Amino acid sequence: MRLIQTIGLTIFTMCLLLFIFSLSMSNYKLTQESFTSSITNTQHQEVLTPALADMMNKDYASKFAFINDFNGAFNKVNEELKANEEWNKVMYANYTFPIVKNSSIGPLNDLLMPMFIICFILSCIGALMYILPKANDGPAGIKHNHIFFSSMKNRGAIGIITGTLLILFYIYLYKKPEYITNWVLILDPLSYKLNGGEADQWFLYGVLYCLAMVVMGIRMLMKYRHSKYQQIRTYSVIFFQLAFAFTIPQILKRLNMPSYDLKSA
Repeated sequence: MRLIQTIGLTIFTMCLLLFIFSLSMSNYKLTQESFTSSITNTQHQEVLTPALADMMNKDYASKFAFINDFNGAFNKVNEELKANEEWNKVMYANYTFPIVKNSSIGPLNDLLMPMFIICFILSCIGALMYILPKANDGPAGIKHNHIFFSSMKNRGAIGIITGTLLILFYIYLYKKPEYITNWVLILDPLSYKLNGGEADQWFLYGVLYCLAMVVMGIRMLMKYRHSKYQQIRTYSVIFFQLAFAFTIPQILKRLNMPSYDLKSA
């Protein structure tokens, strides 16, 4: 059993490292197609086209350089419009995320499905391979043995690293989603199948949230297998998260009907 856990932990760790590394697997080129698909407002297209002329069809190896050049041009145009008091032309929309996503080129674009399987599916399998063998550690019942000495749970290095990664993820998700567009790209195939459109940062968050809920739900079912109440509660949480908070809104979106992201309510 320890061997299975070691293999599972290794698989999960390798998948996580690949997921992080995927952020560097793209180059960037602003084309007319990516420009018009990202900025659909024709008035905004007209005022931005001259400012972005130097970026057009230019290869960028660095996401930071691409974002810096685009934001610089965008802010310069807005400052000129404000200086001229052309308030009806000032742009308040955030175009950086769609521009970066639609301008991505490189190996990642050709490996979206394999990357999805490895980073999302295989990582969950690895996590379950680590979790499930713990059912054989002893009889059913709540066990909190040695958690005070756990590096994950008692201010150890593993817990600090995990907490730091989660905090950084939420900062980028809400404040700087343009820097995690590669993660969103990986989910485009799934998004097209579910709602008929491309993925955005909230779809990424929803998928990660659902996968974490399922894996941790299975862990709780195993941990509380002696309690019928805890099992029913866990099954209901998993069901309502997957069905009502994620799947149904995606289906409604595909049918061009009003939907609401209940998981973020």
